[in-house]
Amino acid sequence: MVSLAVNREAGFLKGLSSLEIRRIVEKELNHISSSPGPQSFLRAMYWVHRIHCLEAGEEGERAYRSILMGCVEAIRGRYRDFQPSYDKKFFG
Repeated sequence: MVSLAVNREAGFLKGLSSLEIRRIVEKELNHISSSPGPQSFLRAMYWVHRIHCLEAGEEGERAYRSILMGCVEAIRGRYRDFQPSYDKKFFG
């Protein structure tokens, strides 16, 4: 499960503003399909966790992929047959 803990002392990644962080995540969301049901939960959950990660300065090279996979697993806890739709090339 992806943690929502935020280290406020770490500050924003490389001096990024809140607006810049949101723009980054919006671009990443272009690679996660929007559909009703669990797919919409995936997008919403990814948004929240990714924003927290970037605000905490926890930007590993593949952090966005780890966050996506954590969100998928959390959703599958409730919707066992959930098949996420996302750009597998982008998220590697």
